[in-house]
Amino acid sequence: ITGENEGTGGYNERIWKNCYFPMTYPLEQWGVQYPSPILDHPLVSGHLFGPTRDWIKNHHPPNYQALINITKNKPLPIIDSYLHVILPLIHPEFQKLLIDIGIRAWEKDTDIKLRDHTGKPLKGFGFWPAELGINHQTVEILAQKGVSFLILNTDQLQFSTKAPIYQLTTKTQPI
Repeated sequence: ITGENEGTGGYNERIWKNCYFPMTYPLEQWGVQYPSPILDHPLVSGHLFGPTRDWIKNHHPPNYQALINITKNKPLPIIDSYLHVILPLIHPEFQKLLIDIGIRAWEKDTDIKLRDHTGKPLKGFGFWPAELGINHQTVEILAQKGVSFLILNTDQLQFSTKAPIYQLTTKTQPI
């Protein structure tokens, strides 16, 4: 599954080298030297699916810690369902379970609590659905779990006949 062969590192290593590694170090592009990693910029947010975080943690620990430190400093965390599953295609109870696992994994990795012991949100946080797969039922489940915003494609909102735009309450403002 990982494409690993003797000495190649496989697909994960290629993805690491081309996607995540460059985000952990100052970047030089078109002759311009940027003073800090791109993820350090206040207008840039980063997201790593749970298994990706685990792989980086096991294979590149210093870089993993750099990514986690940068992520911890972002004002609004973005979480996932841990596994790269298209949620609307599975039973709602499994959706709830995977969302909970994703929240707990993010909390464990960053050492930042997103919800109290009753499940009430302590701060606003977003959700990035795998393949942007979403439906009304999944949005309702995410709202119940304390999610305050979603990462979606504008086409998903623009051409909908049911206007799936939800106003979710956060501690700072309605989203």
